[in-house]
Amino acid sequence: MKRYSLAIIILFFLIAGCKEQMIFRRIKAGNFEDVQRGFYYGETRFIGPGTEYNKLVKKLQMEIERHQDILPKITRKFFMVPQQLNYKFKYACIDDEKGYLILRYFARIFEHPIYAGYQIQLVFDIDTKRLVRIFTNGVPLE
Repeated sequence: MKRYSLAIIILFFLIAGCKEQMIFRRIKAGNFEDVQRGFYYGETRFIGPGTEYNKLVKKLQMEIERHQDILPKITRKFFMVPQQLNYKFKYACIDDEKGYLILRYFARIFEHPIYAGYQIQLVFDIDTKRLVRIFTNGVPLE
């Protein structure tokens, strides 16, 4: 009976992990139903070093960076970008009310009259660790 329970637990975690990667696979295949042009709007607060979420942020960063090739693809779906985009992780924030963890990536562009670069916000449900939505938008020059 113990082996049966352990197998169910392992299967659950495999399925949960595959669900997260399904969004990345759909994007690679050209399906952007989980992506939206714009910014994440919600009450968020910055998460600095030394918080309870650091391990989770690192884990999610590793997952995103294994699929880093989709980040420029997401931006190009919504914007005409003639140059190479190199996204870098900038910070994480949390929406306590909704239970979301948002990881922000930014790619600088040069000599653009309006934008300093583009950002991608990946929104994860904290409890399930699942990617629930992706936002992309231009970041105006200041």
